[in-house]
Amino acid sequence: MGDERKRRRDESLEPHASRDEPFDPDTFDWEARYEALSRVFHTPRDAYPRSCPEERELRDFVPKAARFNARVRAASSVARSGLDDADATRETRASGDDGPLNLPRRYDPRYKVNAAVLTAPRPELERAARRERLPSEAVDEYRNILSHYEDFRQRRSLAKLVKLAKDKAQLPIAAEMDAIVRSVTEHPVTLIAGDTGCGKSTQVPQYLLRAGFNRVACTQPRRVAATALARRVSHETLNEWGGEIAYKIRFDTTNDGGRTRVLFMTEGVLLRQLCADPDLREFDVVIVDEAHERHLNTDLALGLLKRLLERRTEFRLVIMSATIDLEMFARYFGGCPAISVPGRLHPIKLVYVDARGGNGASAGGGRRGDRADEKPQVVGSNPSSGSTMSHSGRRGFRNRDTGERFERIDPHPYLVLLQRIDAKYPRTQRGDLLVFLPGMAEIGAVAEHVRPYAVESKRWIVLPLHSALSAEEQDKVFDAAPEGVRKCVLSTNVAETSVTIDGVRFVCDSGRHKEMQHDPRSGAGSLQEGWISRASADQRKGRAGRTGPGVCFRLYSESEYARFRKNTPPEISRANLQGLVLQLKGIAGGSCDPRAFPWLEPPPRDALESATWSLREHGALTSAETLTPLGGLLASLPVDVNAGKLLVLASLFGLTGPATSLAAALAVKSPFARKPGGSAGGGREARFDFESPHGDPFTALTAYARWLDVRDARRENSRKWCRRMGLEEQRLVEMAKLQRQFNDACEGSGLTREGGGDHGGDHGGDRGGDRGGGGERRRHSVLRHKRRLLRDMQRARERERGRRVLAPDGDGGAGGSDPDENDDDDTAGDADERGPRPTTGFEDELRALDLAVHVDLRAARRAARGGALGRGETSLMKAILAQALYPRVAAPDSNNASRERESDWRFHSREVRDAVLHPTSTLCAPDHAPAPTEVVLFGEMLETHKVFLCNCARAPAHSLLLSASNVECDVYAERILVDRWLMLRVSTAGGGESLLVAASRLRLATRALLRERLRVSNGGRRRSRSEGQHSNSNGKRRGVRSDEDTFEEADAPPADLLAAVRAAPVPEAARLIAEETVAACGRGGGDPSRPSGSPWGEHGVRGDDLADDLAKFIEWPVRYDVEVVSKSALLRNLPPEPEPIDRAGDGAQTNEAQTNEAQTNEAQ
Repeated sequence: MGDERKRRRDESLEPHASRDEPFDPDTFDWEARYEALSRVFHTPRDAYPRSCPEERELRDFVPKAARFNARVRAASSVARSGLDDADATRETRASGDDGPLNLPRRYDPRYKVNAAVLTAPRPELERAARRERLPSEAVDEYRNILSHYEDFRQRRSLAKLVKLAKDKAQLPIAAEMDAIVRSVTEHPVTLIAGDTGCGKSTQVPQYLLRAGFNRVACTQPRRVAATALARRVSHETLNEWGGEIAYKIRFDTTNDGGRTRVLFMTEGVLLRQLCADPDLREFDVVIVDEAHERHLNTDLALGLLKRLLERRTEFRLVIMSATIDLEMFARYFGGCPAISVPGRLHPIKLVYVDARGGNGASAGGGRRGDRADEKPQVVGSNPSSGSTMSHSGRRGFRNRDTGERFERIDPHPYLVLLQRIDAKYPRTQRGDLLVFLPGMAEIGAVAEHVRPYAVESKRWIVLPLHSALSAEEQDKVFDAAPEGVRKCVLSTNVAETSVTIDGVRFVCDSGRHKEMQHDPRSGAGSLQEGWISRASADQRKGRAGRTGPGVCFRLYSESEYARFRKNTPPEISRANLQGLVLQLKGIAGGSCDPRAFPWLEPPPRDALESATWSLREHGALTSAETLTPLGGLLASLPVDVNAGKLLVLASLFGLTGPATSLAAALAVKSPFARKPGGSAGGGREARFDFESPHGDPFTALTAYARWLDVRDARRENSRKWCRRMGLEEQRLVEMAKLQRQFNDACEGSGLTREGGGDHGGDHGGDRGGDRGGGGERRRHSVLRHKRRLLRDMQRARERERGRRVLAPDGDGGAGGSDPDENDDDDTAGDADERGPRPTTGFEDELRALDLAVHVDLRAARRAARGGALGRGETSLMKAILAQALYPRVAAPDSNNASRERESDWRFHSREVRDAVLHPTSTLCAPDHAPAPTEVVLFGEMLETHKVFLCNCARAPAHSLLLSASNVECDVYAERILVDRWLMLRVSTAGGGESLLVAASRLRLATRALLRERLRVSNGGRRRSRSEGQHSNSNGKRRGVRSDEDTFEEADAPPADLLAAVRAAPVPEAARLIAEETVAACGRGGGDPSRPSGSPWGEHGVRGDDLADDLAKFIEWPVRYDVEVVSKSALLRNLPPEPEPIDRAGDGAQTNEAQTNEAQTNEAQ
């Protein structure tokens, strides 16, 4: 029975062709049998695995090669021998005689092929062929075809390289290669003013590499530019992805250590490099590209690099830009040489489309037939009225023709432009459209309006491009559109410089952009929309002529263009300088004076003074404006001052894990979408189960924890879950990476112990698992393996992407990036026949691996604690937020209860009145509205057409006593004035004095605990050493003060305070506060009844006890009313002049007590 089964099995494995019928390659159906051949030759171990790009190309190549060989055989001398090539080869192999000199008896075309494709051994191939019922002759023929295919690929690649070399030689900058290399070799600084299209961004790093410079750093203002240039230069230099040419941006890098010779990075990454190594020994040359944009990091980096040139004579600096002010930069660097390179732009026809009167004159010689079909309109005011748009223009716009009303921009002119291009230019003429819009909201409005036409006409694929998109979504703009279809790229000014999108022929310039203006007085950031500069307009126009003749449509008149500013003002003139000053002192030394720093253009004096004063309020600077240990620690953390202070204070009480998550939530944009679940009204119901009544940071913490659970459990697709819950997963991914970065920074600074909890507890953010050496080695081994796998997958994606063709998603966009979208094959309609294309699954796997490399999901879950904090922990976190975020505080208006809509609620801060909550805030819900006795702690104040409070949390108003700079009260402490803008009217008997005494003691205890933590942490010691090194480098021998001396200088009250308080007729509470303050600073005033050291005894402050006291203080049941006091009301509330007859009576004593009480607390 077994022999019979074996005989039948052998018969079933026999080739389907009869042995009596010889194999004929000319009649063999290669297409029908390709799947069987693929299973034999394209296993995961083979050179071309199944579903790889080469294997998909072989599907078309094999039948074509078979037909070509048939034609060759019919016209060759094969007919004379009566045998085909396969028969001759088989007969020669059987005879074992290759002829004289061991040469083949017959010529075969494969002998001139210089490449061979390794396959499985012949016996294994024969067994696989029998399983697939393939003739052995077909297997031999397919092996020959593989060799010809590899030869074809190499010839095609060589032809591309030859063309690439010719194109590089024709670039305008190629004529200046010798001059550039000579200038960089002989001079410390070289300026290159290269017009658009000259090739400076891609070629100069290659010139320096060939000239012998081993380590070159090239900075870019944006992440998308750094990654795109790294890919381009890597392709041109024939280097693998992540090899000699690499990039390094936040959360992502392909830097390969010693192998990498050219590293593209953002300016922020360069500053972090300077912070770690002020002499920048890792690089020989630094190239600052697009220097004309003058970002905040650009000006700081230029000043630091200028000082670096004085210390390193061999160091070289290259500054490049298309619209650089050569005279200003040359004067700044002491007369350095400048090289001007002309651009290489194809002819560009310029068409002005006036919003008030049709087309303007075409600068490119436009004809009458170029008139627009419709009158495009631009939201905004006339340029002469200033850069800020009027509020009436920003509140809405009604299209005159369609009657449709839009909130931010009228998208109809952009739809007309697409129709105009379709009517004038046939589909056979390739050419994509690049539209410059002010911001994300305008991009969304235009995309929503033009996508129905794109679906109906089947001529357009609409793609957004802005910095908030994921890298995968951004990379779509570099892919090619299908035949007969154009790309419509809706972009912010991210595509204005550096990034070149191949195939762009048409540019639509709205003439608008958005700038963040910081108000030093109020601390608010105003996102103002205004007209661009002429330099920016010329940059945008140049995008149309990079790869061929183009057309630029300007949606404004030529007279308006003439009134534009020449250049965009630098960011340093309109930004918040608090982080800049702290970063400067952290890199250049704590005693560095930002006023004397060699700025390219000095920042405004009031903004600099406001930033310095704010840092002093936070305790980062002393009264002499030197860096305190706390300031040194904050400068070393990759966060702003408020988030850094949150991390530092949370580490004192074992809340590092939740604090890193909260700090990450404050650092990124809100993860809550405006229209979750695909509908405008389903958002709050969708995320009702994790909304927190305490505010946005706590809600974000809960949502982040739930998302981590979904990612780690893998029971549900996380992107579908985020869409259903109204969350943007990209924001949550950024939070996860930031949380990991913050946790590592806390460990590196000594705030927490690596692998352990905060103060002995198993708190979040600390890595768990096996803490032994073997477990640590295994963890690092697994991480290295994941990194190698991630790099291999990135290389595979790059090889596959190349010139990937976009697939329309049926909604006017490009599919392939979302798991629940239909992923069509690039080649029309034969996906089922050719097998599945692994785009979505591959990208999902790549994203998951990228997250696993950068984030320890289990550690992140422990850090987030499931998003649930106990009541005491929540109150403690509010106390920490009150101290970290102050003075970012707003009080609710007393009339909010009478306002029907949540959008009408008003809030008042110290400097700004009538602010509103951001629409995405969870405090907008009626059941989460702040109580009249509460205040709102906000992470950011953003002004557009309204002043919005973003990332808001609620806290009791008396929590401000923990952080206020100036607290005044009357003699009975029934009226407490906080920083002269917020009045607490206490109605509980004795409650005011209790609040003041408790707040003073808690502030002193927190400072004492923080001082002790910083003394033993690595941060204070590292900063002190850095201070000493910088002092010695300047040639001055100065001693380094201890941390305790620095704290005393920053926090100590006047020496005669205690005597003044004792002599004044003030309440016992005020005297007690003054005595404890002086005692905490080690100045006992000669009173033997009180210790001269810490008022908490020899054991000092215990973190657990202080945490409980802070939580109880937040929950203190004191009844009071909150009133926002204006300046006029403050003057009216001053004590009246005493009557003459009462000068020696109680009235005089009361007034004197009020005055002394104010002075006492003001000193506090």
